[in-house]
Amino acid sequence: MRHVIIDPRVALEESYDTLVVSHRWTALTPALVKALHDRDRRVLGVFDLAEPAGHEHLQRIGADALVAADAPMDAYFEAIVALGAGRAVERNSKREPSGRKRGLGRVFAVCSTSGAGATEIAIELTRSLARRGQSAVLVDVDEAAPSVVARLGLPFEPNLRAAIDASVYGDAPVGLARVEDGDSTFAVLGGMPSPASWLQVRSEEALLVMEQLAGQHDVVVADLGRAIELAAGPCRDQFATGRAIAELADAIVVVAPTTPVGVVRAARLGSELRSLADGRLPHLGINRAPKDGFRRAEVATELDQNLEAASLDFIPDDRRVIDAAWSGELVAAGPYTRAVEAIANHALPPIRSRATVGQP
Repeated sequence: MRHVIIDPRVALEESYDTLVVSHRWTALTPALVKALHDRDRRVLGVFDLAEPAGHEHLQRIGADALVAADAPMDAYFEAIVALGAGRAVERNSKREPSGRKRGLGRVFAVCSTSGAGATEIAIELTRSLARRGQSAVLVDVDEAAPSVVARLGLPFEPNLRAAIDASVYGDAPVGLARVEDGDSTFAVLGGMPSPASWLQVRSEEALLVMEQLAGQHDVVVADLGRAIELAAGPCRDQFATGRAIAELADAIVVVAPTTPVGVVRAARLGSELRSLADGRLPHLGINRAPKDGFRRAEVATELDQNLEAASLDFIPDDRRVIDAAWSGELVAAGPYTRAVEAIANHALPPIRSRATVGQP
């Protein structure tokens, strides 16, 4: 026995093979069992013979084996040994290569240097993906300055804290807000009420919510803000969630302003991201770019010398962005929206939506 678990979050963080748990433990939900299975762990459910509903509950949530509460200790020992043996066989012959398992949806991480406008671009990217006919959801996981709901004029709930409580430990679906955009719609999950609230969240909890959303949508866009840049310094542990989501992401976009300092910081941020993303190249978006072709060429040359990127797009300074921010609306069609759509096409080329999978 390694640990006596009271807080369900510890069940995800401790290192062990089998969780022995009573059917009466209120934190035992299908989502938690799935998360344990994804981490190559097994669940031995303990039920009371006088409570048939407990036995049914353990079967329903996916416990790997069951044992009666009043069974002799040998029965517990044999069940644990059997689960361990089965786990070893499955690991060697059936399991997929190592890596985080999740649904079919792709995860798109957007991060930035200070004042680069990542949130605005994350909103527009989600909107662009939804216009393709894909099921898209924007999640505010900015640990320094969560601002998506304020920008869109949405209520503070549902938010990430509520999603963790409901889906990970309460066996309820993740609540999402909806943003209507003509003929298309995209979903939004707001961030924490304040940066200080992040101290109450563990990265594993946020990742579980991201994985569940990826299982329900074609694309999940994560607005990380400055988390990766801040985590590269002494605040590494404080911004662990952003780093974990960057590791999970299928594509990463770095947003930077068109200034000498912004370009230098973008190069540093891109290098940090490559170390997190197994060498995958980030996509660069240079925001509020000047119209001057010579100045753009200078920026492109500087970035090319200091950072290898999968793509580079210049996003023009468009008055429509400021107007939309003041009114709490989406940006009107123009140079800005076309530029962000180009980033979406480079980072996540169009695929068939979840609704058309399997159809001729």
